[in-house]
Amino acid sequence: MPLASLGSSWGKGTGRGQSSGTISKLAPSSQPEDHPFVGATVAEVEQGLILATLDYCEGNRTSAARILGISLRSLHNKLTSYNAAGMSVPAPRPRTR
Repeated sequence: MPLASLGSSWGKGTGRGQSSGTISKLAPSSQPEDHPFVGATVAEVEQGLILATLDYCEGNRTSAARILGISLRSLHNKLTSYNAAGMSVPAPRPRTR
């Protein structure tokens, strides 16, 4: 899955040493489409990638962790922190046998 297909909602936060108006000052036409992550923090990009991968895997945490190259425990911890921050995190899908 190409990273560019993960969505354009990233880049709304501010990073260290970056003024909150930096991104909003750029006209939409001046933001290059081939650089969708410019202005986004690493945490925002990571969060988007994790949630998009989880969606791609239809909620299967084991598959998502494997694709992302992280442990299932790391994925669980990140999803727990997103949930605690009030973000919508899909529930794990029920196991089928």
